[in-house]
Amino acid sequence: MATIPWHESLSKQAQADLYRLYEVLFEVRDLPASNKQRAFEAAAVGKHTWPIVGITMDALKHLCTKGTCDGLRRAHRVKRIDRAAAMFVRAERMTPDELFKHFFELDEVVLATVKENGRHGITHWAEVIDVPVEYFTRTGMKAVATDEDLAWANGALRSRGIAVVPEFTPKKRRRKGPAKKSH
Repeated sequence: MATIPWHESLSKQAQADLYRLYEVLFEVRDLPASNKQRAFEAAAVGKHTWPIVGITMDALKHLCTKGTCDGLRRAHRVKRIDRAAAMFVRAERMTPDELFKHFFELDEVVLATVKENGRHGITHWAEVIDVPVEYFTRTGMKAVATDEDLAWANGALRSRGIAVVPEFTPKKRRRKGPAKKSH
């Protein structure tokens, strides 16, 4: 699954600042890992946060049928609290390289149905299809399907010999890039 490496998405100063925050949070022993998790994640949020690297077959069928990511979730393969526990519930701090590799590799998500994401673990997920890095880019934390994303998704189903009947009328409003200004 090709994603943009974390070191290309963070400046050296941002890396230094995040590591300094990690050091402070690590030293605060009376703060639960879940609070440390939220604080660190809030500081680490950026345009490459929660990159979508895969989609389950059930989510792919939903997307092609409904034409929207509504009803889908960005699912982490490892629970975020487990990622935080590995960062903070330990005898020694991680090195900067260990920290960023651990955090950002486990920051990748798979689009899954609500049902798939609602259960612990990933063994019950339908087959996961890799998503090329150029699809399902989004603003903020919400996944949005553009016309290009839908075309890719339908092609991914067709290549597996699966056809779905869309329950929506394609709209021209889904597009990549900034909206055009009208005067």
